[in-house]
Amino acid sequence: MSDLILPDNLPGLNLKHGLILMGGSKDKYINLLEKFFNNHKTSAAEIRKYLADNDIQSAYRTAHTLKGVSGNIGAEKLCITSSELENSLKNNNRNGLNEIIDKVENALYELLDTISYIAEKYKHDKSSKKTFKNGIMNMNKVMLLMKELKNRIDGFYSDSIEVLNSLKEEASNSNLYPELLEIEKFLEKYDFEKAGVILQKLMANLNIS
Repeated sequence: MSDLILPDNLPGLNLKHGLILMGGSKDKYINLLEKFFNNHKTSAAEIRKYLADNDIQSAYRTAHTLKGVSGNIGAEKLCITSSELENSLKNNNRNGLNEIIDKVENALYELLDTISYIAEKYKHDKSSKKTFKNGIMNMNKVMLLMKELKNRIDGFYSDSIEVLNSLKEEASNSNLYPELLEIEKFLEKYDFEKAGVILQKLMANLNIS
């Protein structure tokens, strides 16, 4: 990979700075980006869940870790927003907390899109590209699908399972997937009430109204 030509900057990522941190090794840098992608792609959703469970310490630790690892790869926007969130949680300051989490989430997904772009442009191994591409979870699309699924379940529509399948495909590599499988289990039995309860809890954990 030593012959790769990387731009200095891409959305959410200062590649020039990231390469300096890696001693100029493009191999190490690409590997570090892949590691970040695989380990932290659901961090924003995890923080929301911790806060919904009133687990401030876990939310704080996740924000602290996200700040550190994003700084190590040159993801300056995510590093700054994660630091802001970390400070708010450390001081137990709930003012504007949802807005700060939104900023962290937006910065994270911008970064994930950039890492996916790098993978597709510079990685030639098909399995590696598949790992990156399939890992992306578009949170805006997930929110829209969850709202649509709730409407279908509330109306006892038989096509709820089709909306759920689209949601499963979008969130296939996230920590949401096991709960989506639970919803599927009840929808297959036409138990809309229990499916709705699980979905409502999942949406509450993600602050989706």
